[in-house]
Amino acid sequence: LEKYKSKFDLFGETPFYQVNATVYDQNVPENKQIVKGKGTVTVKQINRRISESNNTPSIFSPKTENEKNKINFAELARWLITYQNYTGVTDKTKVNAKNKFSVSPGWLYSINPVYIKGKDLFDTLMLNLNLADYDKNELETQLCQKPVWEYDDINEYIQQRLSGMFPDNLAELYTVWSRMLHIEWKNEQPTIFSAGLPKLDNKNIFLEPMTTWRKNKDNEEFPATRNKNHLNEAIWRNFGQYIKVKKEGNYRVPGIINWINKLKSEKILAKHDNVNVTTIAMISDGNATSQAPYAEVVDNMDAKADVLFDNAPDIARQWPTRIENEVLNTQKIATYFYWFAKEVSKLRGNDDKNSGWASKEVAQLYDKLNLPFYSWLASLKSNDDRDEKVQEWRDNLNKIVAIQAGNIFRDATANEIIGRDKDNIFTSYNKLRRNVYVSLK
Repeated sequence: LEKYKSKFDLFGETPFYQVNATVYDQNVPENKQIVKGKGTVTVKQINRRISESNNTPSIFSPKTENEKNKINFAELARWLITYQNYTGVTDKTKVNAKNKFSVSPGWLYSINPVYIKGKDLFDTLMLNLNLADYDKNELETQLCQKPVWEYDDINEYIQQRLSGMFPDNLAELYTVWSRMLHIEWKNEQPTIFSAGLPKLDNKNIFLEPMTTWRKNKDNEEFPATRNKNHLNEAIWRNFGQYIKVKKEGNYRVPGIINWINKLKSEKILAKHDNVNVTTIAMISDGNATSQAPYAEVVDNMDAKADVLFDNAPDIARQWPTRIENEVLNTQKIATYFYWFAKEVSKLRGNDDKNSGWASKEVAQLYDKLNLPFYSWLASLKSNDDRDEKVQEWRDNLNKIVAIQAGNIFRDATANEIIGRDKDNIFTSYNKLRRNVYVSLK
């Protein structure tokens, strides 16, 4: 850091997370050069508490109109880093390239971030110092870290990005630019010029240790992302994506989870220590032409190390397997509940295609299940009677489903009671209870 001290100055010939005017003009079309005054983004657009473009006002902004584009130097430095990671695609200027390319929306915008939360900042940093996935040669490569500010010639970095080369070390990945930025100053207020850089090809790239993964139909793996249709989906519902479950076709778990397992196996982490798996993500609006921030979600699940990394001889009785089975069973029961709610909706005269009310009822059911499941998960110990603890969750699940179904049942209208085609709310309710009983038996 001392060697590259000049790269941490917001001003000068090598400004922090920016390029100077000469480099910017060299790498953009002539009609987008600085003198033309085009291709800019405003402070209120890179400030992710506002995220307001000139075309779409932010109604519930934490700043008044006169203050939205005002910023001090410390704030700007932080928002520059954030903007490079959560960019979207609202700006249209691109760096010069021989071939067409899709601009990067930002690296953190392209993954489902997950990390381990410690009892304080130091503990958190140490828990996330991931060295578990590398053999000796790979580790030597990882020790050759090269963040973006260590490029002596920033044009070399830009050309490397245009070549499509994926970073081979975490320091470069974690400082990767989505935009080439340049700032012009007037009365200590910035005018920010922005030109898009190519999106990283993240297929089967497992350097990133802090994301969950998904597979496509060709069995290729990509970092998972969340969308606005699943904002309320708690992470326990995807337990097998976060914690390794030994079964056929299972998900690749985040590398950081393997690191925690390593700490536990080396007895650096005690078996009774709690492991707090945390996810935090900014969700886009899903619009391909903007990908503007829509919401931020934070969630976590807490469990003891010897539960999450149980290595009991019988795989079927290992805690991760048992927990995943209960998650899948809970999802199946939630599906039965959805069918029940949809049948009630039809009895009320709603169109069969209109499943909005039924989906809302299922969302409310999951809201009621979230805290009890997290509490149950946190309570598990390696020396518990596993069948007894599983039955404890099933009894709780049965009770909550019965309460939620009962609320619908008690609000039944005359049409639902009378029914049609030999079905009414009584037959639908009994069908649900029978399906739940069989699933929990």
